[in-house]
Amino acid sequence: MAKFRHHELQQHAEVFTANGVHLGQIEQFLDLDRIQLSQDAEGKAHLIPLSWVGDICEQRIILIKNLQEVQETWIEIPQ
Repeated sequence: MAKFRHHELQQHAEVFTANGVHLGQIEQFLDLDRIQLSQDAEGKAHLIPLSWVGDICEQRIILIKNLQEVQETWIEIPQ
């Protein structure tokens, strides 16, 4: 179960991995359990589960996963 609920997060909040890497911004909430991130430098957008949110600090979303864990398991949205 997610520690935070989607209504506690704001669209366009900055998202960071547990080891401090900036992933982008929250683009939208697809449902109660998934967050779509804004497109990265390569033009790809990704989905992450709400359960990955570990903390919210001054409109910065800090995930519980590091960059390697995120990149191994997030879902790329086809263009």
